[in-house]
Amino acid sequence: MINLTAHEGISPLPCLCKGCFERAPTEASADGVEFRRVTARADERELHAWVPLSLEEKVPMLVKSMEQRLGRRFAAPWATLDTTPLVARSSPPDTSGAGPRPPPAEAKPGLWSRLRKLFS
Repeated sequence: MINLTAHEGISPLPCLCKGCFERAPTEASADGVEFRRVTARADERELHAWVPLSLEEKVPMLVKSMEQRLGRRFAAPWATLDTTPLVARSSPPDTSGAGPRPPPAEAKPGLWSRLRKLFS
C-alpha cells in the first residue's frame, strides 16, 4: 500500500505520514478534543486522518466517502474513456457483420492543389 498522507511537521496531533505512522497512536487529543485515527484504502493507496470522537457514529460514512474519492482520483485514465471508434458512433449500425466502415474520402482537391491553381 502507498501511504498518501503528507508529513505534518507542526500540528497538535501526531503525524500520520509513512515515516511517522508506526509511532503514531490510534487515539490522541488536542485542545481538549479527543481524536481517533481512521484509514481509507482504494487502488493500493491509503490515506490516514484524525476524526473527533464526537463523530464516531459517522466514521463509516466518512471513510466510505474518502475511499470513493480516492478511487475516482487515482482511477486509471483509460477506465473512463469511451473507446468506441468515432466512425461507429456517427454511422448507422452495420448489419452485414463486417464491422464499422471508414468514412468516405472527400472528393475535394487538397490545399496545395487549390493554392497552385489560385496562383498560376
